[in-house]
Amino acid sequence: MAAGAQKRKRSRHRKRKANARRLQITFGRLTVFLWRMICWLAGGVLDLLAPPRCLCCDELLPLQARVSAGSKGALPVCESCRPGLVQMGPACPRCGALVAAAGVLGGGSCGAGPGVFCGACESAHPPQDSVSCSLVYEGTGKEILLAWKNSGEQALLVFLVELLLRCGKCPAGPSAGAGRPLVCPVPRHPLDRLFRPGAEGAHLAAAFASRRRWRFGRLLRKTRRTPRQAVLGRKARLVNLRGAFCLRRGVKIPSHVVIVDDVLTTGSTVGECARVLKKAGAERVDVITVARSL
Repeated sequence: MAAGAQKRKRSRHRKRKANARRLQITFGRLTVFLWRMICWLAGGVLDLLAPPRCLCCDELLPLQARVSAGSKGALPVCESCRPGLVQMGPACPRCGALVAAAGVLGGGSCGAGPGVFCGACESAHPPQDSVSCSLVYEGTGKEILLAWKNSGEQALLVFLVELLLRCGKCPAGPSAGAGRPLVCPVPRHPLDRLFRPGAEGAHLAAAFASRRRWRFGRLLRKTRRTPRQAVLGRKARLVNLRGAFCLRRGVKIPSHVVIVDDVLTTGSTVGECARVLKKAGAERVDVITVARSL
């Protein structure tokens, strides 16, 4: 008799737990639905008060483009400005060197086929395992990048992150399956941040990591102030940053690191960063940038 009562009591307890679990799931789904409805209504009100404009020419976007511009994954650029965003064509997956003609943004895939390297990478492998770039550093893309560097405007940052998500590929490596990679920015010297204010690559890297739900960390620091890469020739750029980076104190190096930066020129900066990370124990280092300078 007592055993039967205990059995019925346990059965009622399990039913109450199951009902509470179902109620919790239903409440969670309802909360998500209501939050999405609020965001949708808020976006519509904002579009009425401040209609979306093209980031390049500041012209009002057409009604259909306004609807798509407010959704995740859309590019708020009008049709007349979009051809000025030149997408990277097939490129060496190891160094990012362009090996074929580029196309218009949205016209095709980025990057060369897997395992197809350029002659330089076949003879001498660079420190990084892969390089992926979204745009060619010219035209409208160059203007948007320079405007973001000078102003740090949030709308431009969102646009650049969207470009990284669209075309920036991160090939899976042997160590990539161990967990989410850690996104690392290219550091600046403290004096450079003081005398040359503006948006930093760390802001771009952090926003990209947040969208991908990857970890973000500042693993490196710049120990020596160097001349700007933009004012140097190719040979000088290759030796300008040697020994200029080191690990920050107390950091733990993960097996998979993704370096995110705005523009790739000769690749000497990210190459030096990748060399330091590999020497510290990283198994794989990938590089993703917004643009590649030809």
